[in-house]
Amino acid sequence: MRTAAVERRSFTLIYVATMFKVDVFVSRGRPFDRSAAERARPQTIGDHTDTPCLVASAEDTILARLEWFRRGGETSERQWWDIAGVLRVGTDIEGDYLRRWAEALGVTDLLQRAFADAGSSPCRKVVTGSTEAARRAGTKQVSRATEDSHRRRAPSSASSPRDSRSTSEPPAA
Repeated sequence: MRTAAVERRSFTLIYVATMFKVDVFVSRGRPFDRSAAERARPQTIGDHTDTPCLVASAEDTILARLEWFRRGGETSERQWWDIAGVLRVGTDIEGDYLRRWAEALGVTDLLQRAFADAGSSPCRKVVTGSTEAARRAGTKQVSRATEDSHRRRAPSSASSPRDSRSTSEPPAA
């Protein structure tokens, strides 16, 4: 874990008693990493603690996993289906945000494939101009859907939708 953090590589933590898995994406100091950190929200995870931890948005989880998948030679079937799973259970995925950052990160082709494999339209789940109350409701829906997904299949990172901010934009091309 220390080596991965020093080398700024992603790694996985597993709580063996429950087989709860958390994928940790270490910041590399890029604009995308700063945007993802700004959009992360505190959530309590599981029933064993009241201590919240920061959880990445569904969009940032998808983008980070797409990069991880590409760096790994696009060979991990489990990684690919985790990406598709987040797309499937996300109720308010910000498609515009995903597309902008996918282009900036060079994973647009993978994002399009992931939408196809998840049976999702890249435009169907876009959130625009939602109220804070709607966002909070969406966060709960995504969290529950993600927890249900964990019970049905191999677990993946929990995530929630976020508000867009000007600092969450990729650099202009």
